[in-house]
Amino acid sequence: MGLLDKLKGAVHAVTGGAATVEIQYAEKVAAGGSLAVKVTVTSKGAEIKSKGVFVDFEGSEQIHIPKKDEQKFSEDYRRALSHSTQEFQLCGEFVLGAGETKTVEGVIAVPPTLQPSFEGRWTKNLYQVRGRLEAKGNDPDSGYKPLRVTVAS
Repeated sequence: MGLLDKLKGAVHAVTGGAATVEIQYAEKVAAGGSLAVKVTVTSKGAEIKSKGVFVDFEGSEQIHIPKKDEQKFSEDYRRALSHSTQEFQLCGEFVLGAGETKTVEGVIAVPPTLQPSFEGRWTKNLYQVRGRLEAKGNDPDSGYKPLRVTVAS
C-alpha cells in the first residue's frame, strides 16, 4: 500500500466515504407495526472493520410560518423538535473485505405511541430512517429517507 492509498483510506475514514450504504423498506407503516428493512453495504476499496449495521429512526415536528403570513413577524418563524429517535442494530461486528458487499435484513418495531405523519399549512410531523455502517471515523450511511407513519387500525 503506497502513501497515496494510505492518505485516501484516512480521508474515507474521516468523511464516511469508505463504503456505500443503501436501505430498502416499505415507505409506509402503522404506529406499533413492524418494518422490514434491508441494508446493503459495499466497501469502496480498503477493508473495513465494522462494529455492525444499524438502522436509525427519527421523528420530528416542524413549524414554518412565513413572515408574509403574520404581520407581527419581522422574519420567518421556524422551529423543529426531534421527538422520537431510536437506533436498531441489525448485526454485530464483522470485517468487510476490499470491494466486498454485505446485505443484512431485519425488522424494526415502530413505537405504538407515535402520532401519524402529516403536513399542514405551517406544521409537519415527519419520520425518517437511514441505514448506517458503524466504522472507525465518520460512519458511512444511506442518508435519511422518508417514512410515512399511519394510525394503527
